[in-house]
Amino acid sequence: MAQCDFFAFTRPGPDREIASWFLASRPGSRIARHLSEAIERFWKRQESPTRVYHWFQYIFEYCDRTSAEFRRVWREAPRLSAKPMLAMQEHLAEESAPSPDEIQLLRAMPMHKLTHKRPIDTKLVEKLIG
Repeated sequence: MAQCDFFAFTRPGPDREIASWFLASRPGSRIARHLSEAIERFWKRQESPTRVYHWFQYIFEYCDRTSAEFRRVWREAPRLSAKPMLAMQEHLAEESAPSPDEIQLLRAMPMHKLTHKRPIDTKLVEKLIG
């Protein structure tokens, strides 16, 4: 991540280029600056809070589609899918036991995206990634 201007996990769903739950950028990042300006313009035009849950990701994609510099810098960033980072959350939500191979994969993930929307069984988390 440190070798690029901006980092975000990619493709958490078919309608989103990035996941917004972990973002990293260098100081003075061109992508962060461009995004910040686009977000400021977006909110200045809103008369009330948006009801679109993924508004941030959609603004990111708008910037990617409309700015050649943004697109060029974003294409230089490493691609790391968000989907594997969601596996722990899915097992906790379903209260399902992962296979031994899945446990090894869970332990290899650099991070896990969890949720605040339901209690997390910390003992199960410890058991899974020990």
